[in-house]
Amino acid sequence: MIVRRHTLSTNSDLVDDEAITTEISGGKESDRRSCPLVMPSAGRFTSRRFRTRSNHRRRSVSWRQPRAIASYRYVFASSGRKVFSMSGTGRSSLEAVVLGDGSLDSVERVAIRDALDADAAAVRQRGARVCEMLAADDIDAVRPLVDDLGQALTDENPGVVQTATSALAEIATTDADAVTDVLDVVATLADADLGGVRLAGAQLLATVATQQPAHCTPIVGALLDALDRPPAHGDGDHSIAGTVSDQITSRTIRQHERDEQQHERVARQILANVTVAVADEAPSAIAAHVEVVADLTTAEDLVVRGAALDVLGSLGREIPSSVEPVGDAVVACLDAEVPTIRARAIRTLGFLDDPRYVDVLRDTAASETDDDIAAFAEETAAFLDA
Repeated sequence: MIVRRHTLSTNSDLVDDEAITTEISGGKESDRRSCPLVMPSAGRFTSRRFRTRSNHRRRSVSWRQPRAIASYRYVFASSGRKVFSMSGTGRSSLEAVVLGDGSLDSVERVAIRDALDADAAAVRQRGARVCEMLAADDIDAVRPLVDDLGQALTDENPGVVQTATSALAEIATTDADAVTDVLDVVATLADADLGGVRLAGAQLLATVATQQPAHCTPIVGALLDALDRPPAHGDGDHSIAGTVSDQITSRTIRQHERDEQQHERVARQILANVTVAVADEAPSAIAAHVEVVADLTTAEDLVVRGAALDVLGSLGREIPSSVEPVGDAVVACLDAEVPTIRARAIRTLGFLDDPRYVDVLRDTAASETDDDIAAFAEETAAFLDA
């Protein structure tokens, strides 16, 4: 049985996970893990990468909160020891907190906690920013503040939530184990009102899944349920921009709506690939959610559809019987317009190791216009019929 599966995998060039991937990267090149990503293209199979973090200081997404906010003063003083102090107006001051000067003492830790619990949202966000900078320098200094940052994820202010999420991602980049206790709260961000917040949460989960996909096992059901719900920010048919007479304001609103749609779309794609990572690591965790995964094979987003097929494939390799009830959903994907979806469906059927799919695969091979996919279908049919 193992040999047969190996034979199938070595002939699955059409669904090369190296060529069609999304990186849920936590930072270092050696730590990256790639998950399948299907993107539409005019020609052959292409790749597109969404990098969650290129290094500790720079991110490739544009929604990140600025370091300076009008009416507040941020002071960054540096020396050869990378010592920074941060202060600003407001009732809660962080002037006592020195970054890069070893572990926090009790006074500094209390100052940060006071800031995270302050009445002013800007002060709470500043406290989260201090935690992010501390984590970049020495995460041991902020380990005791992980629960406080987890609580900040429920803040009513989106800027506070995004900054706290960035701080936790900074911690997780070095030590994914440190944020395990707050992942259930992170999972709730998948249903946040703002696409930018959803994206921040998805990137944090991707950072964890890169290192320790098993840590996401307890929340995979919540992630799949979130993916199964329609996107909160749909097409432009429901835009309020058309109700605004001022053209500049209308354009601004439309741009904001487009940004929100893009953030949510990328967040959904990243979450879909987090579920792929979980399925690869612990297929049994997916078994109870197989019906939801089958529903996702009809999702409008091709990345989500491809990920759903890969999840079913991972589950089928280990527990074929659990995928049998939804086998028709996989078969339906053989008629997809996008070649990579058809190829992934063929591969998934091969993993199920069920002879009842021989005929449908041979029919696919006979009618398929893509010679490579036709050959793949015929080979998979022969594999199942052996």
